[in-house]
Amino acid sequence: MPAVDATRAALARTPILKHLSEEGLARLSERGLAFTIQPGAQLFARGEPGDALYVILEGEIEVSLLTAAAKHVRLASLGPGNVVGEMAVLDDQGRSADAKALRRSRLVKLGRDTVREALLAEPEALFALVQTMAGRLRAANDELEAAKGLDLRGRLARLLLRESENGARLVQLTQTEMARQLSASREKVNRALHGFRATGAVAVTRAGVKLIQIADLAEAAHQPPDEP
Repeated sequence: MPAVDATRAALARTPILKHLSEEGLARLSERGLAFTIQPGAQLFARGEPGDALYVILEGEIEVSLLTAAAKHVRLASLGPGNVVGEMAVLDDQGRSADAKALRRSRLVKLGRDTVREALLAEPEALFALVQTMAGRLRAANDELEAAKGLDLRGRLARLLLRESENGARLVQLTQTEMARQLSASREKVNRALHGFRATGAVAVTRAGVKLIQIADLAEAAHQPPDEP
């Protein structure tokens, strides 16, 4: 079955599931449900039953929280090869955050019991899941520290540098997407972005934000705001 074979190949590329045997991958592929969601569509909401995890084949999924003060806090932005909703595999609690598509995304849904069975049978994959969750916790802690110690200018610089980690000098996020990820208004992001443009650190083009002076952005990303 071509669809099952394609799903198995995709699962084998994920950091967690690649540790499974061919038999384990085949079993998950046969039981997985592939589907597509459009930009802005919600994958799951905080508090909903955690009955499955999802493997991202294409697109981008944002994981976030809405605080009691109605402030949007971005926890992670996940692309192809990542899994989302993995906490559901380890406990029987509800979802701890919201997840929605930032771009048109294709995913595979794997039921909690099916994944548990596969991971318990092959502990290397279970250990990889724990490592992935630990890495995300560290990243979330870093983001929280940055949010407390940096102003919007510094957090914007961090975002631009993070999006260019693969060597690309062009960041194709829209200002609305940047604002969402930084939990700020689009207007404030626009002002900060044009501040970087005025100093020659970036160029704002129709294709996106072109990074010019990486060193200047790196300095801003580690510089606390001036004392009042």
